[in-house]
Amino acid sequence: MMNMLMFIVVNQQVFNYEKIRHFLKPKPVRSGMTATFVITAMVSGAIIYMATRAADQSISAEAELARLSGSATTVNDAGASGGRAVVFGNLATPLPTPTPTPTPSTSISPLPFGYGAANGPNGTWNLKLNDNFDGSTLDTSIWSTGWHGSGITPPNQSQELACYDPNQVVLDNGILRLKIDVKATNCNGTRPYISGAINTENKRAYSYGYFEARIWLDASSNAVYNWPAWWLNGDSWPTTGEVDIMEGLSGTARANWHGPEGNGAGYELGNGGVMGGWHVFAAEWAPGKMVSYYDGKLLGSYSSNSNVTSAPQYLILMAQMSPQDRYGGPIKAPSEMDIDYVRVWQR
Repeated sequence: MMNMLMFIVVNQQVFNYEKIRHFLKPKPVRSGMTATFVITAMVSGAIIYMATRAADQSISAEAELARLSGSATTVNDAGASGGRAVVFGNLATPLPTPTPTPTPSTSISPLPFGYGAANGPNGTWNLKLNDNFDGSTLDTSIWSTGWHGSGITPPNQSQELACYDPNQVVLDNGILRLKIDVKATNCNGTRPYISGAINTENKRAYSYGYFEARIWLDASSNAVYNWPAWWLNGDSWPTTGEVDIMEGLSGTARANWHGPEGNGAGYELGNGGVMGGWHVFAAEWAPGKMVSYYDGKLLGSYSSNSNVTSAPQYLILMAQMSPQDRYGGPIKAPSEMDIDYVRVWQR
């Protein structure tokens, strides 16, 4: 037997590279690398992945992961649609063959994106929510659609241009799509668009923690379209606070905190600029402090013992529509905001 790292097969589950990359630390990780792997087998003391796709076609997925782990042995896998299995680990130190014992069922608990990197999230975290949107319907034990109601609901603010329609919330092969379409709809007044929104109000709320979602934003080279948002809100705004983990304000992705001081005045945690495509947006909420991370890197922070509240807040994802102003970017419809996963950790 070889002295290597060990992971077990879990029913042929498929893991995105970004979701398993933490188990390769402390080696450096290329954040731009995206690939899909199937855990195909376990060899005692070895990890075997079958690489099925690499987004960066100039570098094979096998070569990339071998670079991260330090060594690799590649073998053919006839049952993997022409793919290849890759065994990673340190092949230097043989160990005696152990007595076989039953292997307990094992699950892989993800860590925050960028965990352990310089200026990234660190410390001990316990996973409290992990929704990968793998089913065919929304998990209603966690989420509700719309805003403060069921069915078609009016939007959060009066200047918004879309009603929230449950039919605009679509699960599609592990992706949650909040879709925007041109359709005049009545929701306490007629609005020219319909869009999708989900929230955990009255189902899941958290005081402090690390909140993360991988989101696709529709954007040109100059601006994020519409007014997408990934945020937390308390039951009595602004007394109980609000954290905008990602809000597409006037065409750029920004993070803000709103507390009771200044009647909910916003305190910017950072501006990520135009961030079209897939990105990971996260924030750590701790006593007296908010810290935001975009793609696993520190974006900014805000500290106040009096203005950073402790009351529980629920989760919200919205494909909002607004005139192009201090809120909304350029209007585009049809459009959508896509979510790969939502995760919450607490210490």
